[in-house]
Order: sequence, then C-alpha cells, then structure tokens
Amino acid sequence: MLPAVVSGIAKLRDLTGRESLLEFTKVCSFIHAEDESSFDFPTYSLTLVLESQKSSDNYRISIRFENVVQLKVSEFGYRYLCGLDIADVSDRQLENIGLEVFDYENEAISFYCRSAAIESVEPVYS
Repeated sequence: MLPAVVSGIAKLRDLTGRESLLEFTKVCSFIHAEDESSFDFPTYSLTLVLESQKSSDNYRISIRFENVVQLKVSEFGYRYLCGLDIADVSDRQLENIGLEVFDYENEAISFYCRSAAIESVEPVYS
C-alpha cells in the first residue's frame, strides 16, 4: 500500500481498486531531469511511466518524484521491475527527503525524494 503522503492515490484507487504499485512492472518511460531551482545547487525530478502486466484490466500510470537524490539504476532486465515500492521515511528527519523508492526484489532502481505524485492513471487496451 502506498503511503498517504503520495498525492494522487485516489486516482489509482478509483480506477483500479488498488493502492499498490507492485503490479506495475513494465517501465514504459524513465525521464530524469534537472529542475529550475532558486537554490545554489541543482535539483532533479524523475517521471516514471509504468504499466501493469496482468492477464486483463491493465493500466498505465505516470508518477512524478520531486527532489530526487541518490538515484541508483541497475539493469532493468528487459525494462521490467519486480515491483516498485514507496516508503515514508519522513520520521528520519533527512533534509528535503520524505520518501524512499525502490524495486523491492531486484534492486533495479532506488532513490530518495521529497515527494511523489501520481499524475495520471489510464486503462491500456490491447
């Protein structure tokens, strides 16, 4: 289940009936970009577009992560994750960090970020 601090959970729940990203294993798009910032150092965002891989009722979601740090990307194994998980780490009192994001089994991707937002959820028609 996604932490309550991830905005847009209602979009996911309303369309799919779920509050988890574990079935969204296909990586359709991966965009890591430097954001315009008023700080003296650059900040980065990451937008992931993922697709569920079930026998029926598949969906595509776009998730934007803000202030991404410590991004580690390993081999995706033909563009697939085992399952993306997001953990609330705000209690660790890390500066500008609220979430830890990781592929829970293969460690294909991991990073920390300030926030996450589900931007879109749409059905995929075969």
